[in-house]
This record gives sequence, C-alpha cells and structure tokens, in this order.
Amino acid sequence: MAAALCPACHRPAPAGRASCLYCGATLPPELAGRPRAPIAPAAVPDDLDQLVAAALKGGGAAQVQRLQEALRQARSSPVPPAPPTAGLALVPPPAPPLPDPLALAAALDLLVDDASAARRAWQAGDLRVAHARLRAVAGRVPGLLADLASPAPEGKAPDLDAGARADRSAPPPVELPPVRRAFLLVVEGPGDTERDRQLAQALEVDLATARQLAISRHPRVALRADEAPPLWERARAVRALGLRAAVTSPEELLAQPAAVLLVGVEPTGGDPFAGDWWVDPWPHWTAEAPPDPAALRAQARRAAPLSAILVVPGEVVSTRQAEDRDLGRATHRRHQGSHVVGETRLPVVDLHGPGGLVRLVPGWTDLSGLRGLIAEESLSATLNLRRLLEGMSRVRPDLKVEGSRSCGPSRDLPAPPEGAGRDRRVHTLSGWPTWEEHTRLCRVLHGLGEVQRGPEDEGGGWPG
Repeated sequence: MAAALCPACHRPAPAGRASCLYCGATLPPELAGRPRAPIAPAAVPDDLDQLVAAALKGGGAAQVQRLQEALRQARSSPVPPAPPTAGLALVPPPAPPLPDPLALAAALDLLVDDASAARRAWQAGDLRVAHARLRAVAGRVPGLLADLASPAPEGKAPDLDAGARADRSAPPPVELPPVRRAFLLVVEGPGDTERDRQLAQALEVDLATARQLAISRHPRVALRADEAPPLWERARAVRALGLRAAVTSPEELLAQPAAVLLVGVEPTGGDPFAGDWWVDPWPHWTAEAPPDPAALRAQARRAAPLSAILVVPGEVVSTRQAEDRDLGRATHRRHQGSHVVGETRLPVVDLHGPGGLVRLVPGWTDLSGLRGLIAEESLSATLNLRRLLEGMSRVRPDLKVEGSRSCGPSRDLPAPPEGAGRDRRVHTLSGWPTWEEHTRLCRVLHGLGEVQRGPEDEGGGWPG
C-alpha cells in the first residue's frame, strides 16, 4: 500500500494529522481523517535469556544461529494487542479546599523568618545556630499544615493585608552576633589610657588588649569563656579599681525587654518626659528606608513616658558586600570572596529604664515634639541628635549618658585579589545584631538586667 502524500509538498503525510508535518499545508479530509494504525508489540522467545547467555559463553556459531532463528520466528508472529478494558475511567482526585488567607499568610511569614535567620547565621559562620534555625523550620511545617487544613469561610473575600497583620502580631526575635563561648565579662570603659596596666593586671590579659579597653568610653566585652567562675574573679578585680563590671550570657541578654520605637512625643509644658509618647513594638528601623509617617503614626499606640535612667547613643553601620566568584577553568585556582562596595550609617539613641527600652531613630521618630530640647535645629540628623542628648542632660541631670559607639557587622569579609572574569552578587550585612548586644550590655552593666553573680557578690557588686 502506497503512502499518502501531501498535495502541496508531495511528502509522506502522517496519519491522524490535520496539517502537513513538513510544510504545514492543510491536508484533505480523506488524508486527515485516516486512523493511525496501531503498532503491535513484537514477541520474544520464552528462552531468550538462556539463548543469549549460551551465545556469550562462546558456544560457537551453532548457538548464535539458534539465537538468530528464535528472534526471526518471534518477529514473524507478533503478539496481538490486548483489547481495551471497558468500564474503567480516570477520575481526577478532588481538589483540596482553599485555606484561610490569614492562616496561609501567617504560615508563610513564619517560615520565611526562620529560613532567613538560618541563612544569616550560616553567612556569619555560626553553623550551630543555623542548624537550630533550620530544625525550627522543619518543626513548624507539620503544625502549620494541620492548621491550613481548615478551608476558608465561604462568601468571604480574600484579605490581602492578612500577612502584614499576622506578622505584626509577633515581632521577629532579636538577633545577637554569633559567639562560641557561653559567658562573657563586660567592663565599663574608663576613657583613660593611663589605666591600661591596672586593667591588664586585673583581667590577666596583655597590655595591648587592656589598652583597647582603657581608651574606650563605652562598655566593652573584655573576655569570653565557657564557664562563669573564672570571669567572676576578674570582675571582682575590676570592681576593686572603681569600674563597673558584670558577667552575663547571650541567653540573659536575649531575656532583656525588646526595644520599642518612639514614633512621636506630645510634650506637656515643654518637658517630653511629662507628656504622652506614641510607640510601636515593631522593629521598623531594620528596613532600608523609613515608612510613610502617617501610616507609622496610625499603627502606633499611646503610652506613658518611660522613666529613663540610662541613655545609649551611637550609630548602626550596615555594609553592602559584593560577592566575587572567579570563573576560571582550573578548580584549584578559583577564588571566592567578598568586599565592601557601600555602607549606610544610621544614628540611634536607646532610652533604658526599669520599665523597658525605647528607641529613637531619626527618620522613623518624629522629633518635632522634642524640639524644645534642641538648642539650635540643624539639617544634620546626627547633629540634632547630639543636641537632643545635651538637652536631655540639661532637663534630667540625673540621666546617665553612655559614650557613643559605632556598631558594624559582626564579621568582615576579605577583599578578593584584582582580576577579571568574576560573577558579582551584592548582599547586605547588618550592624543591628552588634547594636542589640551593645545596648543590652549597657543595661546589664547599670543594674537593669539579670547577671551571673559569684558566691561572694552582694547587691550586684556595683562600686559605690
């Protein structure tokens, strides 16, 4: 039987197609409607395995001929196709019910937060914290899937803002720089280089390390250890010099109250500590740009002024790192590293009191209610913040103001060597974990938080 040809290109026209496979021309109905002949499967000899094994074992030409003859007979008698089974139909599985949009948004936000925290811990080199965060993600999944099994109420429109509200109901946990030691000793910075030998003897460290502590005007971590007793001895020696010292741990620092953002102040009689404060517990300061002031004020709540006794000023430095990956062909000569391509500096002031921690961030905090404390307003946010601190000290002489500190990322990445042929990716390293540790250390050092006390410590061990 001759094959049907396309009338346009005169090439073989496959059966069952409405157009030509080669030129695309429409085939006549008599060609397009031809049924495609089924291909019958070829039969194989029952003893095919034995025949092949005998031929491969070197049975000679006789075994090869027996194999060829068996295959030839199998091709001449094809196996007829099995008739289709009637009464069977593929029934698609029922579609699962749509989950509640609010629950789905909350579940996604929780998983993204835990996964992002694990990624940041891995980038910082703390594999233990990264593994713990990853286990937290895996532990949340079964419960979240069970919660999402309930369908959304019928007749209710999807809530597009459900994720934001669900996320705001539980602020993300505070992150501290990754450390390997369980306890730390924080020492008050005297700001006097002449006391380096005294600190070196009390802390049992070298003179270069003691000099770095002596010139500091703010609290600094002097030592870290796996056990607290060795640090207690050194803390008592530092207190004997008339300086504050305390032993604490990262767990105790995380147990301190979380900071709330001071959105605005409504002073009474020109005194901001006697008016109404508008605060928001959500950490808006971690965003790259300030939010809309009207939206931020709408989310804030009214609160009584904080009875502040300690002020911690400084700035948070966030760097943008460019990751360079050498695309060379030799694997052992490839280089992978990062270097700083930009940074942002954000001034910040923390007000500590027995009732909590309030944070002032220019751009996020409306300073119009605090203008009475600023002697001369400037266009510089840093200068206005410095004059604001001077005004606070003038209104509240008993207010303790710590020295300003610049807190950057917890680790620096080495710069790659010069060269071409690299694939660049940019990521941001935040200095907020370093600042969170610093402001909590100041709080602990001034007796506003729990510390590790030795058996001979009484009343916190603060110098009189």
